[in-house]
Parts: sequence; structure tokens; C-alpha cells
Amino acid sequence: MKARRVVVLGGGYCALYACSRFRRAVKRGKIELIVITKENFHIWHGFIGEMIAGKISPRNILTPARRVFAPAKVILGIINRIDRGNKLIHFTREVDGLPDDIEYDDLIISIGTRQNTGSFPGLEQHGYKLKEWEHCFQLRNHIPRMFELASSTSDAEERKAMLTFFIAGGGFSGTEVAGELGVLAKKITKRDYAEIDRSEVRVVLS
Repeated sequence: MKARRVVVLGGGYCALYACSRFRRAVKRGKIELIVITKENFHIWHGFIGEMIAGKISPRNILTPARRVFAPAKVILGIINRIDRGNKLIHFTREVDGLPDDIEYDDLIISIGTRQNTGSFPGLEQHGYKLKEWEHCFQLRNHIPRMFELASSTSDAEERKAMLTFFIAGGGFSGTEVAGELGVLAKKITKRDYAEIDRSEVRVVLS
């Protein structure tokens, strides 16, 4: 009997659950499980706040896709179109940028959601997105840079701007990051930047 092909689009927590749920069926040859994701790693978002604040290393929140999604086959690619009539996934391969397609019997769509950056002017152009790994890493470096720049100027308005951290979104991730920034501000002003008073640092959660 031919194994039923289950294709999962996206490398988030739904993909993790699917791989765990179908593990026995895959090993028995009843299901062929395939995960199509654009990244070769999975991000543990629950530790984003700690990573940004410098408590843990960036490598501690990343796990290789092949390891975390085992026993599924992992294909690196960007989804272009779903042909429901013919049960086909059209995607672009990351390895060479060429178009490809794959058939499926069952499809799990877990590609996540788009972040709303239209609520505040300038957020799209200047904000860091916690769903994007590159942005998280940049933010980790941006925060101490703001303290460094603020310590080198006596202009009150400039210091206020540099030491104000605005977080758009009061969900789990936003609240966690706000809390970690508060702890970091207390520690860093005492240990590294004595010329900056803790009261100058503002963390705004909206």
C-alpha cells in the first residue's frame, strides 16, 4: 500500500506538532511527511526576549530544521501557489531559485500571519519585527548601541530619544521583551553606563 503523502507548509509550531503526531505512522510507512519551509532552522520564540536582552546566545533559540522536524523530509523553498484542484504545491527552490512542484494527498497550511505594522507611523520603515530572525539579531545589537550613543551626548532630547524603546503589541512576545528590557536597563546602567540614570530609560508598551 502506497504511503499517504502529507505536506506541511511552514516551519513553525504547527509543523512541530504534525511531525510529533505522525512520527509513528511515518516509521511504519503509512505516511510520507514533507515540510516545506524557507529557513533551515526553527526559532523558539519563547526565548526571543532573553536573547534580545543578552541573557542567552542566539544559537540557543535556533534548532536545525532537519533535526527538529524528523522524521519528516525537509524541503527549503518559498511557496508560490496552491493548486487545490490537482493537489499540487508550486514553490521556488532555495537551492537554485528554480520553480518546482510537489503533489500531496493531505495539506497542512501553517505559514503564519503577517505582522500589522500600519498602526503606528514609521513602524514599517524603522521597526524591528520579532517574527524575523534577522531583525531579532539586529535588535540585540541595536539596544546596547543606543546606550553607547546616549552616553556620549549631553543633549537631553537626544538622550531621551535614544533611551526610549517603543514596543508595538502587548501580547506574549511584546510583554516579555518589555520586561526583559526593564531588567536590562537596570543592570546595564549600574554596571556599564554609570553616566546614565535608570530613570532616563523608558520602555513603552502599546
